Amino acid sequence: MTLGGDAALRLAEPRLAQPFAELVARNRERLDRWEAWAGDLSGVDAARAMLTSELQRFAAGTTVPAFVMSHGQLAGYASLRVEPVNRSGALGYWIGADFGGRGLATAAVGALARFGVDELALVRVSATIAVGNVRSTALVRRLGFRLDGVLRSGQVVRGAPGDVEVWSLLPGEFGSG
Repeated sequence: MTLGGDAALRLAEPRLAQPFAELVARNRERLDRWEAWAGDLSGVDAARAMLTSELQRFAAGTTVPAFVMSHGQLAGYASLRVEPVNRSGALGYWIGADFGGRGLATAAVGALARFGVDELALVRVSATIAVGNVRSTALVRRLGFRLDGVLRSGQVVRGAPGDVEVWSLLPGEFGSG
């Protein structure tokens, strides 16, 4: 899926576990601040296991896992977890520090949200963001997401509970932020 320029979303596959593990390692400090899974993904074997699991969910129709690519390089990761019964999806995303500030995350999240609504007939796409993650909050606002509310102790990162904001986008709300 082309994102514009020389950027694209590409199905996340285990054969790219090495560069994915390296990208995570280079960004561990940033990821550890916001992502509960980051501390558990250490090394190529862990990356391969995670990507294999994501592909199994893709085959089952419950996840769309994607690498964010820029100029042929792995720049980040984005996924859309699908809840078929409620026709809703939950986004997750991050971009490596070396690729930040180029609009890649906004393009990737926007493309996955649009895919969920247009191709999967989702009636709601959400993003759960740690309170204080200003860049992610700005990103979803740009795309037209609306704040649904705050979940107190909604996420545990490095053993510490933290509050999260739940943002959502309904069909017809794209770009209304």
